[in-house]
Parts: sequence; C-alpha cells; structure tokens
Amino acid sequence: MGVLGEAYRVAWGDLVYIKENLPEVLVTTLVGPLLYLLAFGFGIGRSVSGDPDAYMAFIIPGIVALTTLSSTFSTVSMKVLIQRLFYMSFDELLLCPVRISSIVLGKCLAGVIRALLSCSLLIAVGRIISPEVSLDPLVLVVVLAAGLTFSLLGLLAGILTDRTQRLNMFSSLVIVPMTFLCGTLFDVDALPEAASWVVYALPLTHVSELTRGIMLDTGIPLDSVVILCAYMAGFFALAWWLIKTNRCRGKSSIDLKENLQLIRRKIIYLSENGHISGMTLTPEGYRPRLIDKDIEEMLSAFGAVSIEGPKWCGKTWTARNHSNSEMSVAGKTGPLRNRDIITQDPRKALEGDTPHLIDEWQEIPALWDDVRADIDDRPGPGRYILTGSSVPCRGEYVHSGAGRICSLPMRTMTLYESGDSSAAVSLSGLFDDEIPMTDCGEQSLERIADLVVRGGWPAKAGDGAPMKRNPVAESYVRIAVDDACRLDGRARNSNKMEM
Repeated sequence: MGVLGEAYRVAWGDLVYIKENLPEVLVTTLVGPLLYLLAFGFGIGRSVSGDPDAYMAFIIPGIVALTTLSSTFSTVSMKVLIQRLFYMSFDELLLCPVRISSIVLGKCLAGVIRALLSCSLLIAVGRIISPEVSLDPLVLVVVLAAGLTFSLLGLLAGILTDRTQRLNMFSSLVIVPMTFLCGTLFDVDALPEAASWVVYALPLTHVSELTRGIMLDTGIPLDSVVILCAYMAGFFALAWWLIKTNRCRGKSSIDLKENLQLIRRKIIYLSENGHISGMTLTPEGYRPRLIDKDIEEMLSAFGAVSIEGPKWCGKTWTARNHSNSEMSVAGKTGPLRNRDIITQDPRKALEGDTPHLIDEWQEIPALWDDVRADIDDRPGPGRYILTGSSVPCRGEYVHSGAGRICSLPMRTMTLYESGDSSAAVSLSGLFDDEIPMTDCGEQSLERIADLVVRGGWPAKAGDGAPMKRNPVAESYVRIAVDDACRLDGRARNSNKMEM
C-alpha cells in the first residue's frame, strides 16, 4: 500500500464526518468569509471613494485566500490537540504499521477537503458578484497547496501545544493578524515599510498574491510560488521530525506507546513465568476445611466452581488446595498489575493447567462471562475455580452461569477446623437430646471467651494468644463496609451495615 492509500485510511474517520455532516461543515466554514464579503465588499467598499466594483474584485481573491487558512487551521489543530491530550488516539495511531508521512498527510487531508469545498463555492459566488473574476482552474491548485500548507501549520500547532489556552494564544497572535494583514482586504504596500517586510514573509501573503494574480489575470508571481512551496515543505518536514522523534506528546499525556510495550513484555513474562503451573498449589501449613469435600464433588460435576464468602475466611488458600495454576487479578508482577494485563488481553486470565484458579475475579466482573463462554466452547468438568470477597452487581455481567458455574458459600473456620475442638459433640445432636458420654477436655471460661471473640479467621487460628479486645474484628468490619460500597458504587448507610 502506498503513502496516499495509508493517508486515506488515517483520514477516513474525518472524511466520513465531512460526508455525514456536509451542510453543517459548509455553513460553519462559509459564514466568516461571506461576512467579510458583505462587510468589506458592500459595506466599506461602497462608502469609500473610487471604484467600488474594482475593490470588490480585489477582495474576492483575498477572501478566497483567507478561507484556505480559516477552514483548515482551527479544525486540524484542535482535533490533533484533543486526540493527543484527552483521548490518546493520536498515540494509538503511532502504534499502527503506517508511514509517518502517511500520518502527516492523513491528518491534513480533511482540512484540504474543507478548503477545496468552501473555496470552490466562494469562487462561484465571486464570479456572480464580479464579472472581472476569472474561473481559471489553476486557482484550485493554489487552494490545494495553501490548504495543505495551513493544515500542516495546524498539525504543528496541535503537536507543539499542551493546553488549549496556548493554542488559542497562538491563534490570537499569529492567525488573526495574518487574516487581516496579509493582502486579503487591502494592498500590503499600504503598510509601513518595516511592517510590510514582516507581512511579506508570512505564507498567507503569497497565497493572496497567487489567487489574485490568477483570478484577475494579472500574472502569476513566481517568487510567491517558491515561498509557498518552501513553507509547505518546511512544515511537512518539521511535523515528520516531531512525530519521528516522539516529540508529539504533551507533558500531561500518558506515554501510551511505552506503556503498551511494557504491557506486552508483561504478557510475555506471564505466559512464560507468571502462571504457577504443573504443580500443587496447596499452601504450606494449610488446615483442611469442611468445604474441601464439597469443592471436589462440584469440580467433578461443573466446569467451574465459585467460592464465595467473607474476606479473610481462607477462600484463596482453600482454592489453591484444589488448583494446579493461578492468576490473581489483584496481584502484581513487576511494574504492572495483573489487572492491566487482563484488561488488554482477557485470555491471559484463562491460561493455565486445570483446575485453574482466578482469584479476586470480581475486580473485572466480565471475567465471569469469559469463563462461562470458555466452558461452552471447551466443555469439561473441573476447569476453573473463582474466588472473590465480594460478588459484583448482576448488571456487570450477563449470564448467570447456570449449569456451568457452581457457587459454594464458605464461612470462617469452625472450632473443629481451627483445632480447638475434637468435634466429639454435635451441636445439632444436643438439640435432639443426644448427649455423648465422652471426655471433652478442660476449657477455662477465659479460653472459651477468647475463642468466642477471636473469630474464625485462619490467620488467627491456633495462635493461643488471649485477646482482651478484638482490634482485628473492628478493623475488618470497617474495611468490609468500605469495600462493599466501592465495588457496587451504591449509596449505603455504613452504620447500618456495621450493625
């Protein structure tokens, strides 16, 4: 594919916008030039001494020239600035396999089209108003060159400015003076000599000279052709160099290119080292839980098992006891979080030897649907184990998972699981008047009180330390309440939740 083909694809979105909104584009582009024509051609031109028709013929080429500036610069510069600083789509474009010259031309193409459309209509209107105006096709070549030049200027302004205020200041200090001083509405020779030299160095002056020379049949000034081409080539080369050397980012923008490269390196790292595969994941010191039997049974019947329960009750350790690989959504390997990797490529969360554990899946609720879809595509029991402290609102994922994912509730440790009870006495049996004659050992009231207030968290089980108060429980409640509000975003009464 050639440069022009790539440029067309870069500009495709802008061209579609022009096509779908052509009336609005033409109206907004022509209002200013038509007001200049009315105010200066019919207003001031009729009130001054001399031939008003001659002045009308003089300013029509000038208004065509200034339209090549007004219809291109603001549109291109503001669009590029917004794409760089707010949407980051300009940085995404740099990642595409296209030539830099194609990016430069593609970003200018919409401005050139706007200039050709608006100037063509103005030339036709000018011919109707003033018969002295010639319809030489060469003027469209000048419009094309001028539109590209000022579009390139807009591209440079959008690249070099990092705030909309600075772009507006550039327009006020450069674009507005060029609009009025560069021979569009009066002869540059009328200015003081020093000012005329400065104005003569500006590109719009030479666009005015060329359009006027062609439309009024006064000859084509070759020096203006050379200067306009020099501006065009210089602007193009500078824009190409800024993009090539990666100087097209504002200070406040994110380095998306480097970030995506880092994510790619992380994905490669995880695919090679990030999943603990082919070995038991049972943590050292793991205490068997009553739910272990249920997990084994459900894994033999369902494609996935979701272990749901309160924070810190041991869901992850228990799930590891039944898993051969793991991906922790909330984990971190190197400088990036696993969540960033999964967001870029959700398939990475599903890779690993089965049963594959996806811990804290609720951080990315769409993983529920991904797991369900993968089970549909590759049927079989015991594929996944999902764990998470909080289940997101149903609206954040689509399918219930019925028939594919089995939900198992998990609670904190019982005294039997923590090793503080022999389970010789059944609580339900006591209510049925079953009182076994067995030695349960001696337990002091202080020890029983400690067991009551300690809680069934695995990390506190078996430490034997007496607790006069339970700061762990107090902190646990506060964190659980805050996290529940964070996950679903609903307004809740924290006092009621703590109760």
